[in-house]
Amino acid sequence: RETLEQQFIPDLLKDPVILQICRWNVPLHILLALSLFWGGWLYGGWAMGFSCLLWGFFLRITLMLHATWAVNSISHKWGYRNYETSDTSRNNPIVAAVSLGEGWHNNHHARPSAAKFGHRWWEFDPGYRVIRILMWCGLAWDLKKEPALPS
Repeated sequence: RETLEQQFIPDLLKDPVILQICRWNVPLHILLALSLFWGGWLYGGWAMGFSCLLWGFFLRITLMLHATWAVNSISHKWGYRNYETSDTSRNNPIVAAVSLGEGWHNNHHARPSAAKFGHRWWEFDPGYRVIRILMWCGLAWDLKKEPALPS
């Protein structure tokens, strides 16, 4: 039976860079945490070490995870809909602001493979700008061109 990864991201499963990122994700996070603590400890002792670890590692990860989870909870409960989809997805500007544009969730459900989530002029989409910068640097390619969406 085909896994979800094989069904939805077969190209990423073939990319050696992505596979290395997945392989080294946890060890690199442990190294970052230790480095933050050690750097703070060298600068100002135990209290500074714990402060750097708290602010630079745990708080950062906590806020990122909450922003990610907000996309699939808040953006299915509150917001507006640009498109009629078979689910309860909504566009939520607050979630979009803290999640690099992922809060334009109804737009994403209307065109799930589109790189750009902001479909209206006021729907600012920093994530798409990051992808465009990565393309300019040669680190991303084959951006899918989606057909024009209905108004």
